[in-house]
Amino acid sequence: MAPVRPNIGLGLVPVLAALAAASFAGPADAYLAYVSNEKGNTVSVVDTDKLETVKTIKVGQRPRGIEVSKDGKFLYVALGDDDTVDIIDTKTDEIVGELPSGPDPELFTQDPTGKFV
Repeated sequence: MAPVRPNIGLGLVPVLAALAAASFAGPADAYLAYVSNEKGNTVSVVDTDKLETVKTIKVGQRPRGIEVSKDGKFLYVALGDDDTVDIIDTKTDEIVGELPSGPDPELFTQDPTGKFV
């Protein structure tokens, strides 16, 4: 997936209005929303044009805050009960790594260079 569209707020996508976290990334002709499902231990990939879930990614326990890397290549998912952050390749939607965190990670951000989460 190429460019990252900044998080523009949940009001734009009515179906996602009740969700706590969404990050938008995708090719210029279609945008995808990555939505953490805390109780289901998954991340939904939503086509924002069709407002349909196009894929569900199984992640660790209690996914919460999510963030797309500055270059759009990776999705970071805070896992509250695992005390880690999963790294997902946005091209394959596969988990490619894991970062340690403090206890019960909820939200995070990247530094301006995109080198640190």
